[in-house]
Amino acid sequence: TDCQWPSTVRVDPAQCTGTLIHPRVVTTAAHCMTGTTATIGFGSRGAPGGFTVTARCVAGARGSSGGNTGRDWAYCILPEDPRIAKIPVTPPLVGCEAALIKPGASAWVVGFGSTTARGRPGVKRQVEVKINQYNKLAPGTIDVGGATCGSVVPC
Repeated sequence: TDCQWPSTVRVDPAQCTGTLIHPRVVTTAAHCMTGTTATIGFGSRGAPGGFTVTARCVAGARGSSGGNTGRDWAYCILPEDPRIAKIPVTPPLVGCEAALIKPGASAWVVGFGSTTARGRPGVKRQVEVKINQYNKLAPGTIDVGGATCGSVVPC
């Protein structure tokens, strides 16, 4: 439902996904950044209770140049907003918590992206997948799931 995974947000104009990790910080990918600001959307477009805010953003690379590298990170600083303060955050795994990320473990992938090359982005979707490999492309990157598995075909 639209209310599941409330810390999963839209990052526009790129129609990407981000995660609320602090009441004023969203993480996303550098390839989602087109400038130094982004519109952060909470809830699906047009859904009751959904809203957007404008945030200042910093990225490790410019646009797609960071894709599939350790520089494909970005974060956005949100304005103080009482609506956001009520949303539970998803803190990043650090230190010994990162030991949970190991091949074969289950993980949930949640986002607003499309599921096919011509699919429609903007709808929040979720799927449980298996972790394939940690640190595959760069330190801290995680390879999950497969091209032919998901909610219909188990991974």
